[in-house]
Amino acid sequence: MRDTDKNVVPFPDAAAVEAEASEWVVRFDGGEATAENYAKFQEWQNRSPYHRDAAARLFRLWGDLDALKALAASVAVIPPKVAFWRRAHLPYLAAAAASVMLVLVSFPTHMALHTDPPVVTTYQTVVGAQKTIALADGSTLTLNTDTAVRVELSNKHRDVHLLRGEAYFEVAHDDKRPFAVFVGQSVVRDIGTAFDVTLLPQAVDVTVVRGKVELAALKGDAGKFTEQHLAVVAAGQNAVFTHKVRRLSAVSGAAINRRLAWRHGVLVYAGEPLAQVVADYNRYSNVKVEIVDPKLNDLQVGGYFEIGKSEAFLEALNDNFGIRVQWRDAHHAELFAAKSEASRPAHVQ
Repeated sequence: MRDTDKNVVPFPDAAAVEAEASEWVVRFDGGEATAENYAKFQEWQNRSPYHRDAAARLFRLWGDLDALKALAASVAVIPPKVAFWRRAHLPYLAAAAASVMLVLVSFPTHMALHTDPPVVTTYQTVVGAQKTIALADGSTLTLNTDTAVRVELSNKHRDVHLLRGEAYFEVAHDDKRPFAVFVGQSVVRDIGTAFDVTLLPQAVDVTVVRGKVELAALKGDAGKFTEQHLAVVAAGQNAVFTHKVRRLSAVSGAAINRRLAWRHGVLVYAGEPLAQVVADYNRYSNVKVEIVDPKLNDLQVGGYFEIGKSEAFLEALNDNFGIRVQWRDAHHAELFAAKSEASRPAHVQ
């Protein structure tokens, strides 16, 4: 295989995707509109834009399905003047879908049920990976390295529980279904915005890119929680909080771009101390990097580092900042000042 072939992503089989979308319509119309099937349907749509578009088209064509009518009411996808096929044509839909080309439209990928409890879906990433998830209301969330979230959607609310890690949210406004991110007993409520939430060891870190969010803390026992309003954080601000706001400060656009560069597979620094840079990088790699010489902790570092390329990161520290790297083993590297004599004996296998 040529090196260039590794970057080629094959297009999905359009006929197969159409047929699968038709099977989902038949399944929902046959009384199988369960929470489990909705979750599976969402995962199917997330495979590619082609899957989402195929679902959108059939959703519009088959507007008299009871299960899909409920979705139309909640996501407002169907125009008011669309002539729909009748249910009598359903047996022929699956066969026709593979051979008929129709106009594709955008379709959100999660469905709000008109019954509670909500549809619950869990997503996670491994160390070093990022993942973007599209929800039915038009919102998206992007998960950073080693992150897990539980999404709960219903006709009354849109809740995301950040179980670990970091996630970036772009929220579609919906007055009837508030959007909230829960991190333990801390709550970030959307006010039509884009924001980043990070679970720290003893607190929650929030950076707002667009719009505003409300910070709150949950008080009380399980099942009897009340929310205590803490603060409103606007675009260009960062907050760290738990049951109270520990810090609220302004952040420049350039600093926000650096902070969120992980969404593009890179880490960007402009004079941050090496201790912070190493701590950040350790989140993205199974190779542990340790600063042995304490004189290096405050060394200012600037540059772009690709996520997942530990050796290139360490080479850059050696070549550009005079830092000596010593490998203890394949998963552990130590950093020393270039003239330091305090290095430990290398690990011998």
